[in-house]
Amino acid sequence: MLCGAKPMAMFGYTDGHEVDFVMRYLRMFDRHVEAGRIERQHETMPFGKILGRYHHSIFYTLPGEGWRIGAMLNLLSREGVWSNERERRYGELLGYEDRQNNIWLSRHPVIKDNG
Repeated sequence: MLCGAKPMAMFGYTDGHEVDFVMRYLRMFDRHVEAGRIERQHETMPFGKILGRYHHSIFYTLPGEGWRIGAMLNLLSREGVWSNERERRYGELLGYEDRQNNIWLSRHPVIKDNG
């Protein structure tokens, strides 16, 4: 994404379970935010039924691609089982081409259905 090849990147962590390499990536991406090259949105949601613990989703987009964040949040919060159709949309929102999504799904089908 930092090279402009993909329109969005996303990272996540849960309070008390911050992974070093994720935190390093956040610092690296944040330098580009500070320079005005990319945009950032941080979403925080309660983590299940554990009081006081939250899951953090951090989205980075190229300028003009912020609409992808709302679409991704909608996709991730939709009820029902995760399907091949939803996996494909996930890849599309991150900027993967149809052929890349086809290869991914042929090697890692979520469920063997028509979606």
